[in-house]
Amino acid sequence: MGRPRGDKSTTLADLLRARKESIIREWERRVLADPSVPEANRLPEPILRDHVPAFIDALAAALEGIELRDPSENMAARIGEEVFAVVHARARLAQAYSFASTLREWVHFRSALMDSLASEIASRWKYVNAMLNAVDAAMVRAAMEVHDADLARRQQLQSERDATLAFLETLFTTVPVGIAFLDRDLRYARINETLANINGVPVNATEGRKVAEVVPELADAIVADARDVLGTGIAKINVSLSGATRGTRGETRYWLASYYPVRSPTDEIFAVGCVVIDVTDRERDAAQLRQVVWLRDRFVAILGHDLRTPIGAMMMGAALIRAQAPPGPLSEVARRIESSGKRAADMIHDLLEVSRAQTGQVMPIAPAPTDLGAVVRQVVDELRLVRPDRRAVVRMSGDCRGLWDPDRLAQAVSNLLKNAFDYSQPGTDVEVDLECFDDVVHLSITNQGDPIAADVQPNVFDPFRRAAQTPSNPGGLGLGLFIVKQIVEGHGGRIALMSDETGTTFSVFLPRRSVSDAGGSDCG
Repeated sequence: MGRPRGDKSTTLADLLRARKESIIREWERRVLADPSVPEANRLPEPILRDHVPAFIDALAAALEGIELRDPSENMAARIGEEVFAVVHARARLAQAYSFASTLREWVHFRSALMDSLASEIASRWKYVNAMLNAVDAAMVRAAMEVHDADLARRQQLQSERDATLAFLETLFTTVPVGIAFLDRDLRYARINETLANINGVPVNATEGRKVAEVVPELADAIVADARDVLGTGIAKINVSLSGATRGTRGETRYWLASYYPVRSPTDEIFAVGCVVIDVTDRERDAAQLRQVVWLRDRFVAILGHDLRTPIGAMMMGAALIRAQAPPGPLSEVARRIESSGKRAADMIHDLLEVSRAQTGQVMPIAPAPTDLGAVVRQVVDELRLVRPDRRAVVRMSGDCRGLWDPDRLAQAVSNLLKNAFDYSQPGTDVEVDLECFDDVVHLSITNQGDPIAADVQPNVFDPFRRAAQTPSNPGGLGLGLFIVKQIVEGHGGRIALMSDETGTTFSVFLPRRSVSDAGGSDCG
C-alpha cells in the first residue's frame, strides 16, 4: 500500500494540503447553516476557523509519514489526541459552546473532509482510514474536554446553589421578621417560625392550609391584599394590619405587612411572598406621644385663655394709675406693670397661635384690600416708639396694593423687625426692602450681626426655637418666626432665609392679588 521513496505521484497528504482551504470553507458553510450550532454564527471567521488549518497541516504530515514509511495507522490517530483538539475544545468552551454543538462541528468537519477526497477513497483506503481515525480521535478528545468541563461547571453551580439555599434557609428560619409564601390558592406554601408564632399555629400545622384556617381574625385583609398582588403583579408595601390572633392571646397588636409577586423563569406569578414586621411598641409609643402633645396643647390653650382676663385687668389698672398719678415713683411702677403685662399678653397670644397650629387648626386669614406699603410704614413707625435707639431704612417700589389680611401681615412684619433689631449689632441699621411686581411682592428684612449657624438654619421656623439671649433680647418663647411662617403660608406665600458673614436676610414672597377698586396710594 505504500509508495517507494522518490515516487513523485500525488499523495493523500499532498491532496490535503492542496485542498485545505476548500475543505475549511465547506466545513464553515455547513456549520453556519446548521441550526443545531447557533454559537457559530456569533463568531467572526478567524475565530470560527480557530485551530482547524493547523490541524489539517498536522494531519497531512502524519499521513505523509505513513505513506513514506508504512508505519502503524495509530500514528495519525495520535494527532487527534494531541494539543490541537485540546486547545480547540477549550476555546469552544470559552466561546460558550454546548456539548452537542462542539460534536456537531467535528461531524461537519469529517463529512466535509470525506466529500472533498471522495474520488481518492477507493485507491487509498488505508490512508483515508488513518485520517478518519485521527478525526475521530479529535472528536472523542473534544467530547471528553467539554464533558469534563461541563461536569465541573455543573458541580460548581450545584455547590454555589446549595450554599445559597443554605444561606437563604438560615435567613428564612432565624430572621426576627415574619415571612411566608402563599400559593395561588392562598395556602401557606412556606412559613417561618417568627410568623408561625405571631399566628399561634406551628409551622408543620400551617403549611398546606388556607389563610382563613390559620388566622381567621386577619384573613379578610390578608386575602384581599394577596389577591390584589396576584392580579396586578404589583407589590404592596407596608400595609397596616392590626388585630388579635391565637399567638397574641387576645391582645391587639400592630404589624406592617408587605406583599410581593413571586415569578417563575417564564415570568408567571405562581406565589405571593409576605413579610410581616411587628410595630406594636412603636405604635404605642407614637400614641402616647400624640396624647402628650394633645394634652400639652390643650393645657396651653386653656392656660392662655384663662390668663387673658387677669392680665387685661392688671394692664387696665396700671394704665389708670399712670394716667391719674403725678410723675414719680408710683407712675414709673405703673408704667413697668403695664409694659410687663403687654409682654405677657403678647406671649399668651403667641402660645394660642402655636396651639391652634399644632392641633391642626388653620390660622384664620381674612383677606381685604390692603396697601402693603402702608402696613410696613405703620409697623416701622410703631417700633420707633419702643426702640428709639434703632433705625430701620425702608425702600419701596411698585404698586403694593392687593388682597391680604392687613392685621396678620402687620404681625409678621413686626415679628421680623423685632427679630432683626434683637440680633443685630447696636448702632447698625436694619434694611427693609419692598418690591411689588405684577404677580408677586417681595419683602426682605436684613440686619448686620453674627450669622445663623448652618446647622441651625433649617430649624429656625420651628416653634420654641430661639438663639441665645442678647442684651436687647433678654428672652422669649421662640415663637415669632414660627408664627411669621404660618402667616406667610396662610397667604399662599413662602419665606426664605440667607445668613452669612455679610448679614442675615429674611425674604417673604406673597402672591399678588390685584384690587382694581381698592383705595390706597402707590408705594413708589
